[in-house]
Amino acid sequence: TFAKYKRVPAAILGIAIITFVSTYLHWDIERVGAIPTSLPPASFPLIPDEEWLALLTKVAPLGLLAAVESLLTARVLDRMTATQKPHNSSLELFGQGIANIAVGLFSGMPVTGVIARSGVNVQSGGRTRLASLVHAVILLLSVLYLGRFIATVPIAALAGLLCVIGYRLIELHTLVELSKRERAEAAAFVVAALGTVSGHLMTGLALGLVIHFANRYLHRHEVAAKEQLVSSRAKGVRAVLKREH
Repeated sequence: TFAKYKRVPAAILGIAIITFVSTYLHWDIERVGAIPTSLPPASFPLIPDEEWLALLTKVAPLGLLAAVESLLTARVLDRMTATQKPHNSSLELFGQGIANIAVGLFSGMPVTGVIARSGVNVQSGGRTRLASLVHAVILLLSVLYLGRFIATVPIAALAGLLCVIGYRLIELHTLVELSKRERAEAAAFVVAALGTVSGHLMTGLALGLVIHFANRYLHRHEVAAKEQLVSSRAKGVRAVLKREH
């Protein structure tokens, strides 16, 4: 019901109602539990010289996965907002790098752009960078000052909310179109989706990319012809517009 009104934070109201009912009726269910009410002190990690190579081999795949997830999130948000100015991939990764450096100084986990929170932000009306900044500030203040209330939120309620968000983000029409025109791309879509929902995100993405690039290689001549046709049409449109001006 609340979802019909864009200005109403339906997700927050839904979680609040479920939390109140479950607490009032004393349901014995798993909850978020106690969370820290302050940030840990900043400290620079000290790593022995002989462990740098081992650290690099563990960090590199994680950094690649984080970069891919953030860029995919930005790509999806471009489609959701139908913006005329797409995201700047270099700027996105630069900002993510700064954020991860800052988080590491406070012993935090790596951060990435996440489609769940970003999707909710867009669906709630957020369109500018200010929405992301307000989101971050509210999240920090909630952890610091609303910890005792967040601790009572049922885990099942959060899981249900994520399921709803995930369902809204699934582009089934894209899969249907791909299955009609590009079956190999549709297979890559399905493999990546299965890897994500089964908890093997990296494997699913890797296999999806392998299928995608194998398909492009096998049909490289057709792809080159299509790209050349699109380029020539774009040049023709620019020429017409130039003559009109």
